[in-house]
Amino acid sequence: MTQTKEETMKTLTDGHAGPRSHHHRALACAVPKLADPPNEMIALRAYQLYMDCGCPEGRDLEFWLEAERQLKQPLLLK
Repeated sequence: MTQTKEETMKTLTDGHAGPRSHHHRALACAVPKLADPPNEMIALRAYQLYMDCGCPEGRDLEFWLEAERQLKQPLLLK
């Protein structure tokens, strides 16, 4: 038996909010969650940023968060 488009969408979304929910659910399944980088890697990158900026005082959290952000970005192949 062949399902209609509406029946298929209802099955895929468990009867909830139509195609948009299906789209978000499909994206969540298609994009794997990357593991958080180890604190040692974040600390090393933060230290590099600190050194590159001339060793300013009082910006440790800024450098840590920037290092964490950079390391969590997926690598883009050129």
